[in-house]
Amino acid sequence: EWYTNAQPGQLIVSKGKFDYGTDNDGLISLPNKNPYWHYFRNKTMFRRQHNQYQNQYDGTEKIFLYSGLNDGFATPMPNLATEAGFTDIFTANIDGKYEEEVIKVNNTVSGNYDRLQFKVYTVNLYTGLALKNTWVFNFSTVLQDNDKNKSVHPKFHFTGDFDGDGKIEVLSVSNNHPFGWADKPGRCYLFDLETGTKLYEGAPFTFHKEFVGTRQGDAAAAAQNSDRLFAFDYDGDGKTDICLINDNGTYIYTFDVTGST
Repeated sequence: EWYTNAQPGQLIVSKGKFDYGTDNDGLISLPNKNPYWHYFRNKTMFRRQHNQYQNQYDGTEKIFLYSGLNDGFATPMPNLATEAGFTDIFTANIDGKYEEEVIKVNNTVSGNYDRLQFKVYTVNLYTGLALKNTWVFNFSTVLQDNDKNKSVHPKFHFTGDFDGDGKIEVLSVSNNHPFGWADKPGRCYLFDLETGTKLYEGAPFTFHKEFVGTRQGDAAAAAQNSDRLFAFDYDGDGKTDICLINDNGTYIYTFDVTGST
């Protein structure tokens, strides 16, 4: 089973080492939709202003995974569903052993909480893929406009060995001043998804992101007007660093793990 699309841009395709018992890469394929489409409506005498990030995934989309690509015919694995609030899927070796795990990210509003969920799947000899853990983190960062419309605070996810322990963590970064609201700063979170632990939360830098939506229909222009974030080991010390590029220059950040925390 696979998607048939006229344009390559209609699909997201990524790779990861989740082929059981080998070092071979597998592929992940899913529809390319916008999880953070910015809906804006001006206020008038009769209505309030509307500002909301709308997720264009409906939760029923299938995510296809393929392994055994070196055999000439890709072996299909169990499909995953995007589920409500889907924003991302990637792979990471969170336990430092063997194959990489598949990590699916969903972000929803749950009451007054910004609910971030990671589902961790591990490869399995018999079923191909099995749910290993579900980790949920609730933050008081729900965005609510004057018309009582709620949104999650958009988050972007990066993988790397940020503390140098030989295992991969997930860094989640939210944009600074969503909707232009100066009282809503961006945040950085570091998660250990082997233990379900939040290792860090803070605001060491500001990350500006412009979103496609009602007022910005040009994806290329939105990207051009946004900061860049990269995760890589710039000094070869075995620990992943964070590179921020904005209008003022290029900045490198790293987690200090010399102490007890």
